[in-house]
This record gives sequence, C-alpha cells and structure tokens, in this order.
Amino acid sequence: MAGAIGVWLMKAILVLVLETSLVFTEAKTLSKDEYLAMKRHLKILNKPAVKSFKTDYGDIFDCVDINKQLAFDHPLMKNHTMQPSSFPTRNDNRVYSTTDLDIGLPDDGCPIGTVPIRRVTMQDLMRAPSPSEFGKKYVLNDSEVIFTTGPPARHHWALDETKYEEFYGTEVRINLWKPNVVYWNKFSLAQFWICSGPYEKLNTIEAGWMVYPRAFNDYNLRLFSYWTADGYHNTGCLNVNCPGFVQISRKIPLGVTLFPLSTYGGDQYEITLLSFLDPNSKQWWLILGNESIGYWPNHIFNSLSAKAERINWGGEVYNPDEALDQLKSDMPPMGSGHFAEEGYGKSSFMRAMQVVIENNTIVDAPKTHPFVDTRKCYNMIDKGHVDDVWGRTFYFGGPGGKCL
Repeated sequence: MAGAIGVWLMKAILVLVLETSLVFTEAKTLSKDEYLAMKRHLKILNKPAVKSFKTDYGDIFDCVDINKQLAFDHPLMKNHTMQPSSFPTRNDNRVYSTTDLDIGLPDDGCPIGTVPIRRVTMQDLMRAPSPSEFGKKYVLNDSEVIFTTGPPARHHWALDETKYEEFYGTEVRINLWKPNVVYWNKFSLAQFWICSGPYEKLNTIEAGWMVYPRAFNDYNLRLFSYWTADGYHNTGCLNVNCPGFVQISRKIPLGVTLFPLSTYGGDQYEITLLSFLDPNSKQWWLILGNESIGYWPNHIFNSLSAKAERINWGGEVYNPDEALDQLKSDMPPMGSGHFAEEGYGKSSFMRAMQVVIENNTIVDAPKTHPFVDTRKCYNMIDKGHVDDVWGRTFYFGGPGGKCL
C-alpha cells in the first residue's frame, strides 16, 4: 500500500510541476501557458476510444467511433454520408496485394463501427513549432514555408514527373527501405504526388513511406499521407492530424510502422498504393494493396476537386539546418541510401507506375521527365517499360551528406 501511495504521490508532483513551471525537452522549453495549450490541443486530436492497441513499436492506436474522428470536426462534414468506392478498371492481370507484409493491427483490428487513430502524445506536440503546426510537413521553426532548392536549400528531390494533362489518380509499387535519419527535425520519404493548380496555390495529395522523427517521436518507417489546398501554407496536414482525411479501414491506420524492410543485397519488400477520384462520390480514395484506407473529402480542395493536372513519383528529403556549418547540416539519405545505378537489391525503386484516366481506367503512366536538384547527393534512372510485370520503373536515391 505504501508503495502504491508513493507512486501516486510522485505522479501528482510531476503533474504539478508540469502545470506550474517550465517543461524541458530536446526540442524546446515550454511555459505553463504553452503546456496547457498543448493539453487542450491533445484533447482535440485524441478522441474517446472504445478500445486501444499498443504495437510492438510503442505506438498506441485508439479505436474511435468512425463518425467522431477528427475529420468530422470540419463544419462541412456535419451531414456527411459515407459512400463506397468504385475501384478503377484494370487493363492488365497484375496482382497488387501486400499480404506478405506485417502491416496493421492484430485480431482484425478495431470493432465494427470504429477506426484506428494513432494517439498523439505530449512528446509529439513538443517537437512541432506550435500545436497548430503539428503535422505540417514543410513548416520550419520560424513558421516560414520554404520552397527554394538553392542556398539555403532545405529540401531535395529525385522525381519522375508527367507533363500537364488530365489525371484522376495513380497506382505504384514502392520499394521499402529505412534510410538513416539521424536528427529529429529531418525527414526522408518515398511517395507519389497528385497535383493541381499553380505552385503558390498548389493542391496536392501525397502518400508513401516516411521516416519523420518530428511527427512520430521515433525513427521508424511509416505509412503516411499528406494533403494541402494552398501550397502548404495554411491548409492540410500529415495523416489525420487535422480535419481532412477520413479513416475507413479498421485494421490499417495511417502512421502505422511498415515491416519487414528491404536489405542491401537481400530480400526486397514493397507496398502498392493507389489513389483515385471516385467518379460517383467525387472523393479521393487511398488504397493499400487491396485494403481501402480511407478518403479525402472533395470539399477540402479547390483545383483538385474535379481532376489532377500532373503526377510525380519519387523521393524527397528535408533538413532545416543544411546551410549551417555543423554535423546537423548533413542531408539525410534518400531511398536505400545508395545511388540509382546500383540497381535491384541495392538501390530503391518504384515500379508498375500507372495513372487513372477519365473513364476510371488504370493504364501505364505516360512519358515522364526526371528531376533531380542535387546530383551530388541523389540521382535517379528511368528504366522505362521493363516488362509486363514490372511495367514503368525507375531507381532513385543517394547517401545525402553535404549537398550544397
């Protein structure tokens, strides 16, 4: 009994210190007001759960009433009715499953009527510049949005890009690697971009894998998505960290750790991602293998609400300290951390690149154009149409380092 009282007393003292003094973390020092503001924001993000799962990677996923998830806090979602998706028609016999991967929650996931949402912790929020900027992919500590690729560059890309045409989605198989992202404020990812509108008012849907310690408080490889409707300025966020994406799957949540991973010269693993504009509901759906993860409601976009203008596939890295003369200035690796010319089993690849066209049919991607902004650290090689199984394929990546 005495031991239990002692533990309770220690917890009470800790809470008192947090709510009356300063909070110190590796990212920042918080005042009492900042700490209380974060507690209020956590209450908004973390909805009541009917059941919870703790994964082997330390995450807690709460099973939340499907109609009470954060997406429904948006005023235009109050009378929203969920509709089934109409999958695009395929013009090939390829099989697109991810059943060989250890993805998702055990025991068939959450109960019927609920969906899994990763619980956000105080430590997660502390790593963001502010509670309102939590889950923002491009926001820096000074709240500036940086797009430049020249000094002091903070982002680098190795992409395959389409010309401006009409698109209604894309499907691609993405090779799984875990790049060594050393510091908490960097990220490295592999994804697709479905885009529309001028750059300063960009509408985009993005999905793939990411190592982003600032958002997840660890260095795991994770399934992620992102959206914006104004060039990353005010709208949009990562996964379900703001009213936007509607989670549908009861077993595979956004933010889940991906495993197993590819090894250099060894076994290779991949995921298949499909995103398309449903011709009936007009929602942008996200599919992993054969599992419908959820959708972005049409009303959160403007220029992307009817169609896309271009699609990109590839890798991106970020480091806010690249221009500084210190170890932290090194850019993180991209993909496997090896250049494209090393090929299969050593360099990261994307294959079976396809697009969805107006009649809701999936076809091979059209001619694309490579874009690499710093070949000193990263590159890509477009292999074109390899065969009927691999389809349109390219290799990409690099070790990072001092790229300026």
